[in-house]
Amino acid sequence: MSLSVSIATPHSIWTLTDRRITGEGGAPSSNACKIVGFDSTDGVGLLSYAGLGMLGDTGPGDWVA
Repeated sequence: MSLSVSIATPHSIWTLTDRRITGEGGAPSSNACKIVGFDSTDGVGLLSYAGLGMLGDTGPGDWVA
């Protein structure tokens, strides 16, 4: 189970996610990065990810980026 919460106001965006992910062999890890920030021509964005996402040794924060 994953947790992802986002709040947007006219002047800011707040987002948080948990860091736990299940890797190969079913062993949990608490160092996954599930938030990716990006810049665009008209602003800044945040993408948060919840769910399964390990690709071998690559966590969701790495393959989404």
